[in-house]
Amino acid sequence: MGAVLRGDPVFRRYEQAFMTYGAAFMLCDALLPVLATTKLGMEYRDYAHSTQVILKLATLALMLPMGWILDRFGPVRTSALAFAVLTLYPLLLAVAGGATGVGVASVVYGIGMAGVSMGWMLGPVALAGDAARVPQYVAIHTTLVGVRGIVFQGLGMLLYRLTGSFAWPLLLAAAAFLWAAGQMWRLHRRLGRTSAPQDEGKTQQAAMGQ
Repeated sequence: MGAVLRGDPVFRRYEQAFMTYGAAFMLCDALLPVLATTKLGMEYRDYAHSTQVILKLATLALMLPMGWILDRFGPVRTSALAFAVLTLYPLLLAVAGGATGVGVASVVYGIGMAGVSMGWMLGPVALAGDAARVPQYVAIHTTLVGVRGIVFQGLGMLLYRLTGSFAWPLLLAAAAFLWAAGQMWRLHRRLGRTSAPQDEGKTQQAAMGQ
């Protein structure tokens, strides 16, 4: 993994952006059930409907439109767009006053995650450039999910414990989502292409030489 990331700066930057996104994702993931029960006093039924049900319905509804966006703009710009949308998610959680507020946040979350689902898998496939390298690139991409899960869920709870507030870790998550979107957009500009996913994969070697 280290050798691949050192030798392929395009893929490394892609993974750096996903690590930043993943940090924000894990902060929110750790805090959501505590926020819902401790701050908002939600019952299990309301929590399930306002989070998982709405999230999955919104993601399902947006999968086809996000597929069109992926086909038109490629995994890098699609991921940048998804990360930018997700910036709103922790901000909406921070101001949520009950199940309705959490539900609105979950709609935004589902929209963003539909885009992430596209870029998450197609990015490593496109950037590998060679079919023989795809399994290794996907394996690296998947392994790093576990790394950020171990680190940033604990960090989210630690920040909550230290500050006694959900606002600070959620603001940090929003900033991380926004930074991840910027990282992806800068990577897109480096690749210098504007259309299909395969274009981004084809420009990998050229970008590595810059």
